[in-house]
Amino acid sequence: FYVCWDKEIMPPKHLEHPACPYHRIAADEEKNKCTQVALANFVARCFASDALGRIATAHLAISDIQPNGARDSLAIEVAKAQSLAVDYPKTGVSPLIPEEARKILNEHGLPDFMKSSQGRHYISQKPLGSLYRRAVTFDLNYEYVSEKSNNPKSLYLLPGREKYYKVARICYSRYLSKIIRLKVCFGIQSDAEALLGRALSWHPNIHDFGKAGKAVEH
Repeated sequence: FYVCWDKEIMPPKHLEHPACPYHRIAADEEKNKCTQVALANFVARCFASDALGRIATAHLAISDIQPNGARDSLAIEVAKAQSLAVDYPKTGVSPLIPEEARKILNEHGLPDFMKSSQGRHYISQKPLGSLYRRAVTFDLNYEYVSEKSNNPKSLYLLPGREKYYKVARICYSRYLSKIIRLKVCFGIQSDAEALLGRALSWHPNIHDFGKAGKAVEH
């Protein structure tokens, strides 16, 4: 559980899902007989059936993929499997990820905020994805960005420009921030690639170039 005092980031009451009624599951007494052989077999099964990490990853990804998020019926079933995985060492009852969830994960892959060096990924449109892409820009060298010259060529310096300096600097700063964020997230190298939604070389973790191009254009 967690404790939050900021009411502005709490979900509205009508979006809260009631707590799942997790009933106590009886342990498999036959498998849990207290003998050395049974204990050794049980420990071996625990290692072989340790799926908590994989199920937790599947639950987070399914919650991002499905339109209703964690409130989706399939996401709730994966959450129940995760609960079984937590209790497996005590009960010996193996968790199972719904086959439909496996198919969806194989089709879509993982959201970009869960990206690793392996497997398919897509650009998440949920709040976690947006937060991730904003946070990833912290890796930039802001000292370089702040020192980057934004002086236009003399050809574009028109009379009476002074009164627009303040607004122009604000607009340019916002534009530069967004362009750099796109470059970091998608691997594009120039403003032209960003404007066209096409990269000469995409980020190595991006596999669906079509979706990536649409995300850049958006």
